[in-house]
Amino acid sequence: MPTENRGAVTLTGGEPPIHPEILDILRELRLRGLKFRVESDGTPIGDQQAKLLRDTATSVSISPDGPTAELHHDLRGVPVAFDRALGGVETLIKDGRLPFQIIACLRRGTRPVLAAKGWRPGGRAVMPMNVLGNSMRPCLRPGTLVIVEEVEPEEIRVGNVIVLRIDGGQMGIHRVISTRGGILTQGDNMARPDGVVPAQRIVGKMVARWRGRQLRDTSRAEEYIWLHAASSLRQLRRLLRAGAKLLAPLVCAVVPLRTIRFAAGHGGETVRFYLLKKLVAWRRSGAGELTMWVHPVFENTAVERRLRAIDASKDPP
Repeated sequence: MPTENRGAVTLTGGEPPIHPEILDILRELRLRGLKFRVESDGTPIGDQQAKLLRDTATSVSISPDGPTAELHHDLRGVPVAFDRALGGVETLIKDGRLPFQIIACLRRGTRPVLAAKGWRPGGRAVMPMNVLGNSMRPCLRPGTLVIVEEVEPEEIRVGNVIVLRIDGGQMGIHRVISTRGGILTQGDNMARPDGVVPAQRIVGKMVARWRGRQLRDTSRAEEYIWLHAASSLRQLRRLLRAGAKLLAPLVCAVVPLRTIRFAAGHGGETVRFYLLKKLVAWRRSGAGELTMWVHPVFENTAVERRLRAIDASKDPP
């Protein structure tokens, strides 16, 4: 299975977690460097399945068919399915190390239930979202459930955490670091700002998030604390990276590189270099094109020289 020009893979069904070869499938996808998620109704996910998915999958999607047991049973036809699905969600929350999200289709029967819980047609949309990436660590870790409220661009303030649409139909969640000349965002764990965000790409702002087993509102004081803490952490990382870059030549001379090579699309191949289990460089060839990447710390070191010296038609060094 070629990996070139592939964005992500979704495993659905049926019920992927109970497939007899699911472990081999997940390991093969991870070996080929693909991002993937597993969709499930949540009923088969216990402690053992959560550990299996955590060790192999990128993320999990749980798909209830309604906010109540009655609506869920109306479609599934299994009286205990709703409780088992909630049990699967609780298992993933308790595990805390595997990003997951809730996906569902709105049906005619769900509207009265949502209205009874405070939803009003024409009012501001409020939606739960699950954080999947690392760009907002340590404030928002992968797997954190946040509540996002629709907001007008002029209401956004510095320090707010907002959700925005990005390329490819995906969504991102980053912090507002400036509103002068437009809304400028940056992930707390990112080295550089994203750039000015067009108003039409703004989905809403975070108004609450789960901490432990409680849903807590986001305060302005908390937003300011994280805004300045993230800035300080970025400065510390720059200092650490500068020190690591000074030590990189010595590390390359002492620690052996591990090389992994596997076939890619269009008759090409991918070569990866690992140093102490960390990916430090890769080279991808195929269809007459050649792409290389070297970790910034190891630029202009033996790692980069060795990567550029590889002949794709020969055995790896």
